[in-house]
Amino acid sequence: MPAQRSPAFATTLTAALALAAMPAWAASTLQVEQRTATLAVTAYAGVAVVDANLPCAGLPFPDTFEQCSFDGSLGDPATVQVALTPGRLEIAGSGRADAAESQWAAALMLDWHTWQEHGVANDSGDAVLTGAGGHGSTLWSEVYGPAIAPGTPGTREVRVWNLQNVFFTLDQTTAYTLSGSSFGEYMPLTLARDDGTGVYVGVGLPGITALSPYSFGGVLAAGRYRLSNFDFVQSDFQDSYAYGWAYTMRFHDTVAAVPEPEALVLMTLGLVALRARARRREA
Repeated sequence: MPAQRSPAFATTLTAALALAAMPAWAASTLQVEQRTATLAVTAYAGVAVVDANLPCAGLPFPDTFEQCSFDGSLGDPATVQVALTPGRLEIAGSGRADAAESQWAAALMLDWHTWQEHGVANDSGDAVLTGAGGHGSTLWSEVYGPAIAPGTPGTREVRVWNLQNVFFTLDQTTAYTLSGSSFGEYMPLTLARDDGTGVYVGVGLPGITALSPYSFGGVLAAGRYRLSNFDFVQSDFQDSYAYGWAYTMRFHDTVAAVPEPEALVLMTLGLVALRARARRREA
């Protein structure tokens, strides 16, 4: 007749099997430490002897007459905003600048909207880091003077700063997937270690992911990283301009389907010892 197992042994066996079925290690802890953001728009229209600018302050060679007014915010490319709380930053407005120098004149009007945001969430045991941003603007300009009729566009430029860096740390090795897209312009997304080694991870050229849309994954070791949407200044000579970008980075919970060999041996020895103890109690 087979020996009966005690309730204590059955409870212990159930607990041991449940422990063996657990992941080898749970998802890493993701800590978003800092977000730096630069939001700014500047515009220029003119010829060699006169130019109209937004903003008007700080020109190296001021014109005899220059007037500038705008509603909203242009931002300052020399200023980097630092934030930790997920959320949205944006500047928007419209403005006009007029300038004159001797017989020459220039004028421009610009409407703009530039924004970026980031967020952090939990989804089915995964930590999810997201980022997005975009810019849209329209420009009208004219120059006139000797041999240049009024209404001539002249030389013009719109420069946009929409740079974002999100810094985060992982406390242990973590599997991840990174996907995203952009429109209006090729804008690389870079994922780099931020420990001074400058090693980039991902696909494509060093520091530059595949063209939009992209999706790839891998494993990140514990450490501090920097995720940047792009790291160069956009310039444009068109009448209107629009671009945008978005990414999602998912940090996966890594599950071991079976215990590691060492863990399996220890569990087996433990069960043998428990069974022997239970039999002694029954004797």
